[in-house]
Amino acid sequence: MTLSKTADVAVIGAGIAGLRCARSLVEAGKKVIVLEKARGVGGRVATRRLHGTCADHGTCYLSPKAESFQRFLYDLAEVGVLRVWTEQIHTVDADGNLAAVPRAEHYPRWVAPAGMTAIAKVLAADLDIYLAHQVTEIALRDEGWHLTATVREGDSLLTTELLAKALVIAVPAPQAANLIKPIQRYLPASLAQQVNDAVFFPCLSVMAGYSFNQQKEWVSHFPGVKSVTFTDNPVLGWLGFDSSKRVDSKVPVFVLQSSAAFAQQHLESVELQPAAQTLLEVASQHFFPWFSQPTWFQIHRWRYAFSKNPYSTGFLADSTHLPLVFAGDWCLGRKVDDAYQSGLAAAAHLLTQG
Repeated sequence: MTLSKTADVAVIGAGIAGLRCARSLVEAGKKVIVLEKARGVGGRVATRRLHGTCADHGTCYLSPKAESFQRFLYDLAEVGVLRVWTEQIHTVDADGNLAAVPRAEHYPRWVAPAGMTAIAKVLAADLDIYLAHQVTEIALRDEGWHLTATVREGDSLLTTELLAKALVIAVPAPQAANLIKPIQRYLPASLAQQVNDAVFFPCLSVMAGYSFNQQKEWVSHFPGVKSVTFTDNPVLGWLGFDSSKRVDSKVPVFVLQSSAAFAQQHLESVELQPAAQTLLEVASQHFFPWFSQPTWFQIHRWRYAFSKNPYSTGFLADSTHLPLVFAGDWCLGRKVDDAYQSGLAAAAHLLTQG
């Protein structure tokens, strides 16, 4: 069965950049359809529901710099979607010393008590989004961009075909590079090269549950310590007291994120449980022995966690044939703030195209 759709603009990717771009275009009167291969929105602004609670296994917190993103967060805070988690974060140096960052680096770190995905859901509200739709083909035709996407429903594989006047590809650059292979001959060589040259670092994220007695021990020994960055550890990159983000947490949860180098070692590993155990063991060496023996744990691999060499243009674009725009944090930096700004910039560019 094939379902056919038309739109002014097709957006591939329902991460923050894609959602912000789509919302801006809809607010300007454009008909926009968003195709997302995952079952939910947000991309790396991700929350997993597990063991009667939730854990943020992607973006840890938000620290806005751009004024437009600050305004967006303040609006979300006013309606209870966001709150300040902490202003003080900590680091562990190569010698294992724990220290608070200098006072000059104290500023609000924002989180969503219901899980960071709540931020993306606000942007996604009322947009025409097709979840679990994997784009399998992009073609350039006289009448517009032709996209083919597949979605599995039960034992059936359904196809959606979309024709759009303009196309926004808002996914990590390596995924974008794969998508444009069939149309690369139509693109300026310099643009295709920029997309192909963008490199991403991977990351492993472990969500681990513990007992309330262990939580009490943490709070007693490390009062106010919620976010810890490891500045020079070959295995562990960050540790967060994730359940302290929740208004009324029923389960103590910590989230551990690996270094890029350690994740790279396990980029193609089929079994990730040993890697998770290694991360938990390193945490136990720095804090408490019980870190290596959680009540439960899960691990997630982010193949494209953050850009190694982000551009500074905000977006990449070509209008040789039909408008095509690439957007994402990798077009500007490495943070959610950058993804948001990229989405705004991509939409503004398309609106100048008519």
